[in-house]
Amino acid sequence: MFIDCHIHLVYEPTCPRPHDGKQPRDIPENIIALYDSLGIEKGVILPSGSPENSYFQQSHEEMLRIARKYPDRFIPFCNLDPRACFNTPDADLEYVLKYYRDQGCKGVGEVVA
Repeated sequence: MFIDCHIHLVYEPTCPRPHDGKQPRDIPENIIALYDSLGIEKGVILPSGSPENSYFQQSHEEMLRIARKYPDRFIPFCNLDPRACFNTPDADLEYVLKYYRDQGCKGVGEVVA
């Protein structure tokens, strides 16, 4: 079994990239078709959450909806921005991580801040 360890998806197409007009993220059905053609069984899905690497942000909830719709194809991970919870050094980031763990996230993906 092959697992793609890093994929970003959107539930429906978003605003195209300004420099080439292409979609910045693909939809699940297209990725599943690609996976089937390549023999990839599952993908670890990460939300796009930080403005440093994208011009749009995606909620964890959208990513979780995708993973719940296709539980046999996608494994949800959460992302965490260290500036979350009011950008204070004593922020309870553990609370956020536990919340998303309880929602089904199996790990933490990229931190790009």
